[in-house]
This record gives sequence, C-alpha cells and structure tokens, in this order.
Amino acid sequence: MTSGGGSRSAGTAPAGTAPARTAAAAAILIVLLAIAAAHAAARSWDLWWHLETGEQIAASASVPRADDFSFTSRGVPWTDHEWLFQLLMHWAWTALGPPGLALLKWGAAFAAALTGYVALRRAGAGAGLGLTIVALCIVGLRFRLTERPELATIAMAPAVAALTLSLAGRPSKPLLRLLALASLSVLWVNMHAGALLAPLLAAACAFGAAAGMLRRGSGHGPAGLDGLGATSLAALVTALALLVNPYGGRIYAVPLEIARALAPQNLLNPEWVSPPLLKFPFLYVVVAGCAALAFAALRAGDPGSCARVAMLVVTSALALWSVRHIGVFYAILPVVLFPAALRPAGRRVPMLAGCAVGAAAGVFMFLVPPGGAQSGFGIASSRFPEAAADFVAGHLGDARLYNDVRFGGYLIWRGYPERRVFIDGRNEVHARLLADLAAALDDARLWDELLDRHGVEGAVVGYRDEAVRLQDGSVSTFSQTHFPKRKWALAHWDDVAMVFVRREGRFADLAAARDSSIQPEAFRLGLGKPEQPSASTADEAILNEIIRKLADDPDCTLAKSMASVYGIGESIPTPERGRTGSHAPGSPP
Repeated sequence: MTSGGGSRSAGTAPAGTAPARTAAAAAILIVLLAIAAAHAAARSWDLWWHLETGEQIAASASVPRADDFSFTSRGVPWTDHEWLFQLLMHWAWTALGPPGLALLKWGAAFAAALTGYVALRRAGAGAGLGLTIVALCIVGLRFRLTERPELATIAMAPAVAALTLSLAGRPSKPLLRLLALASLSVLWVNMHAGALLAPLLAAACAFGAAAGMLRRGSGHGPAGLDGLGATSLAALVTALALLVNPYGGRIYAVPLEIARALAPQNLLNPEWVSPPLLKFPFLYVVVAGCAALAFAALRAGDPGSCARVAMLVVTSALALWSVRHIGVFYAILPVVLFPAALRPAGRRVPMLAGCAVGAAAGVFMFLVPPGGAQSGFGIASSRFPEAAADFVAGHLGDARLYNDVRFGGYLIWRGYPERRVFIDGRNEVHARLLADLAAALDDARLWDELLDRHGVEGAVVGYRDEAVRLQDGSVSTFSQTHFPKRKWALAHWDDVAMVFVRREGRFADLAAARDSSIQPEAFRLGLGKPEQPSASTADEAILNEIIRKLADDPDCTLAKSMASVYGIGESIPTPERGRTGSHAPGSPP
C-alpha cells in the first residue's frame, strides 16, 4: 500500500544505502586488517640506529653527511635518504614509545590496503573480490612491516603505480596527476631509497604503452600516443623529483653502493637473497597466477593490459630477485591486476565472502605473528642484547668492541656517543669494512690483523645456528674459532649474546676475574653437552658457574637447560633481580 508520492514499497532500501553500507564495511575491514598486520612486537635490528639518527637530526636540525656511529668507518660519507622517516620514528617513539612504532606500521598497511582496494574497484572488481585480494596481499606483505623506513615504500609505491596507470589509461588533462606524482616522489625520496621505484614504474608503464600502441597498430586510444607521452612525462617528472633531497643526485648511486657492499659471497645477507621456494611457496603461486592472467589479458586484447603487464613484470622480477622486495610486490599487486579478469570474477565473489576472507585473514594475522616475531605492540623480548649492553656499560667503559652486524643498531642506541660500534646495518657505509671481513672470516691470521688494526679490545657476539666445519674435518663454533680461549676470555653470556674480553691489555684483570669455564654456543649446538651428564662427573667450575648464573639471572633459559642436563636444578637459589640501563628498549628515552 502506498500513501502519496513520497512513499516507498515495504522493504525497499533508499537509493544509495547499499553502496554506502558496502563502502563502510570495506573501510572498517581495511582498518582492522591493518591493525592485525601491525600486531607484531618491534623486532628490526636496524630500529635502534634509525631512532638514534632521528634523535640527532631533531637535536641538530641537520641531516648526517658522514658516519659518526662506528669507529671503523667514522668519517665515511653517508647518504641518509631515510632522514625524514627517521625523524617521524623519533617523534612517534618520544610521544608513545613502542605503540608509536606500531602506529607507523599500521599507517603503511592501511595506505597500501586502501589504495589497492580503491584501484580494484575502479578496475571493475566487486567489493567482495576487492576485499579478498587486498586481504591476501596484506597477509603476504606483513612480514616486511617492520620498524624501518621501508614502510614508506610499502605505503607510497601503490599510489605512484595507480597514478601512472591512470595516465596511461586516461592521458587527457594530466597536470594534476603529474603534480601529485612529483609531490609523492619528493616526499618518498626523503623517507626511503625505495623511491627509485617511482621512475622505474613510470618507465615500465611507458614501455607498456608503447608496446600496446604497436600491437594495436594505431596511435590513438588508451594505449596510444597520448598514453605513451603522458607516462614518459611521468617517468621524467619523477626522476627529476628524486633530486629534491639534501644529497641531490647521489640517490641514483644507492643500488651500486649496496651491490658493491654485498658483493662478497661469504657475507650472506638474508634480505638480499632470492626467496627460497619452500619458505615462500605462496609467492611463487601468486606470481605464476599473475603470469597466467597476464597472458590471458594480452590474448583478449585488453587495451590497458600492456602497461599493467610491464609493471607486473618489474615488480615480480624484484620479488623473485630478493626477499627485500616481496613487500612492495604485494603492495602494488592489487593496483596492476587486469580489469578484463576482474569484472567477470568479481560477480562471482559476493560481499559477504570477501568480508569472511578479510576477517579470517585478520584473525590469522592477529593470532599468528610472522616468522621470528612475537605478538603485541611492544618490543620483542630476548631479541636484543640488553643484558650484554648492561655488562659493557658497567665494566668496559670506552672499550672498542667488535660486534655482530645485527647488534650494531642496539649498541649505538645504548652507547653513542660515549662508545661507537664496530659495524651496523648500513651496508653502503661499511662497504670497505665488509670487504675486509669477507677476506678475514676464514683466515685466522687476517682476522687477528683486522681486529688489531681497529684496536678491538672486546666483542659482543650472538649465537649462530650452525657449527663451523674446520679444514681437518672437525666442527667447532664461530665464537671458539674467532675468539679462541688462549687470547680471549668469555666475561659474560646470556640467552642472546656473549661478551669476550682480550686477555692482554687494559681489561686483563676483568678477563682473569670473569673468565668463563662454559662454552654456551657449543652447548646450544649440542657440541658441549656431556654424553653421560651428571653433577658428580662435571667440572666443579662449570657447576659453580651455572649456579651463579641462575642466581644472578633466574630467567636465563640457557642456564636452566645446562642445570637440567647436569641435574642440579633443585639446589639453585633464585633471588629476584632487575636490570637497569640508559635507553632501555621498553620505553622512550
């Protein structure tokens, strides 16, 4: 029944209500997906030197020009293209502590997800399919959501890709989009060197536009001459925009500097290796699926397919080349998928199904952290050498210490400027040192010469997961072969790190007083466990040291394991102890 011109049939929704509800549901789900993706405790080894750099920039109102964090590369020119993001990290940490870092990760995930979803909808995908693709891509990239300036690349690369593709498809009136590309590129280049992707993506799009023009045999249409001109102009604009940074054209030398630093084959950086198939099977499945979709789109004559294929080839090649680029591949993927494939598929994926996939992905990410991570918005426990840094601060003063590269950032955070480090994660700054390390790692004479040349008096060393095989066929550990007992005393050990001190020199008395009878790295690898363990057959010095260690640090898992092996656990006192230290990782400075 009706009553007047303004009445409606019962059960009929007002115009625009369904799209509005769909948009609201999608927005809420994207927010929750980003929160779930960011739900991992801070674990980046480089976090701490980024924070220290941001603090120095804020204090001095200037960007660094040369290294001052290490005693081995001090004065070497440093092109810090991450300075603006480091400043953001410093402000976030100062204001909120660890949750501030989580907020930056959430922002990157949200920006990538939102850009991808909007691009999918504009390409013709239904809301359900759009949410499904975005959710799966966020799951794929989340292991790269760490506390590093790479977050800027994950957030900005999809936007640059979307703007460039829009120029290829709709080349008329390009001015505002070119200005947006220029602005994004300027912001990006001052946050992360991944900004080099901007002109690369635009050039790939221009190449695709040219290929499409030749394939169609015409200079008109979305893949025609206008699209080629607009995308070529985008490549030029972004390339010039990257020069707007404190270091000018040196940005273009970054890939060469990193390649030179990582050239030695025996210095394996897991970020820069090709992703193993068994560890990243989902990536290979996705790349294979994209290749099939690209082939189908090209065969169907999709007008914009050539530009999208070119971008997809570039990002897929980067992801298959190194683990470091997997995050940006998944961030860009929703933007470059093919409308010809999305429209029919989108009709078969209802909104409810997309929400279900998104919700399942969010629950999975919230409950299951990425490999090597811990859930939460704080600092990953037992990852950084906090206790070792406490020992160094209390006993080794201004000593020059060798340190593993992964510990360099944290030791900078704890000790700079009073104490500088041997090495940290800035590969291009330490290129010469990395070459020296590569030559010396397997040569005891060169190793001793390297440490002597830099005046090394101690070392902060982490545990390796594999034993070292010697020339005579026997096995040992990294610490035993590089810091042998005849020259070095193990003065401190815990679950994360060991501290060695030279037996000769300024700290000879400390070495004699704290010399450990235990070889914890060998024990962890099963090389130091007795065949028939018992307290009665064990060396008395080892037993006493285990007891002392657990009295000082009752939470030490390694010491507990040793006590269990020797059967002495019940007799060990467990007093309450706490640690203090400047720049402790749990709170802002």
